[in-house]
Amino acid sequence: MSTGQPRFSIITPCLNRVEFMEQALASVRAQEFPDTEHIVVDGGSTDGTLEMLARAPGITLISGPDRGMYDALNKGLRASRGDYVGFLNSDDVYARGAFAAAHARLDASALAAVAGNAEFFRGDAAGGEVVYRWCPDDADLLTLATTLAPAMNAWFFRRTALAALGEFDADYRIAGDREFMLRFALAAPRCASVGALFYRYRQHQGSMTIGGGDPRVRARMTDEHLAMTRRWLGRPGLPPRARALLRELRRRDTLDMAARCAHAGEVRALLRYAAAGTRHDPAWCLHFMVRAARSALGGP
Repeated sequence: MSTGQPRFSIITPCLNRVEFMEQALASVRAQEFPDTEHIVVDGGSTDGTLEMLARAPGITLISGPDRGMYDALNKGLRASRGDYVGFLNSDDVYARGAFAAAHARLDASALAAVAGNAEFFRGDAAGGEVVYRWCPDDADLLTLATTLAPAMNAWFFRRTALAALGEFDADYRIAGDREFMLRFALAAPRCASVGALFYRYRQHQGSMTIGGGDPRVRARMTDEHLAMTRRWLGRPGLPPRARALLRELRRRDTLDMAARCAHAGEVRALLRYAAAGTRHDPAWCLHFMVRAARSALGGP
């Protein structure tokens, strides 16, 4: 029986996702968890998504221009009322039973958040080909937030923890998840993992981050990582381990992009990534030469 006060607030940012949106909405309804509000924030779709959302049962629709996905998430957060908050991308789905498993753990504790497992899949949400599995137990939270995949969507957060953390940085277009999870990790919250599948990420050509390997997406993500790491590494009082992990993220991304640019003969871009790499790593050029030598010998 519903109490009238939502236990869960699910926030979905959306722009021109008519192809996948119904499956995302259905995955929330399939939880059969009554005290749930689902807030969809549409940035001005023109492909029929808005018309479909107007007919969709059980959602709260916020529509209008925004500054991107993280601005939309902030709008949804301000409108939400639930005790626990989850973020569902418009092209992904929740796994069955995710809400019940998260609720059982959060309600019985003072945890700030819980994380479940995630799958990255291609094809239809009803099945599809699983190409990668993510587990929060594979690393600590700070490592996940920096050099690995934070998989923010596989988390449910207590509202009070989010209020203390603050909103997403809407200056980002791709890397806002990582910056948000970095702030969360540095706050040293009490968290736990739940040994259940919570979330399924869909890989497809139009995805902002895990699509078909578009080099433009990779370049933009790297540039946002560089901006993020530059800001954080310039802050006094950053814990030494966080500083080391952010330098590792910066080194990895600049080496990868420099190698791509060298292969493509893009000298100007190569020099730009080399300059960004050496800014916080005096040994960057040595790392690059070792990588180039391994590549020439057919190694990884």
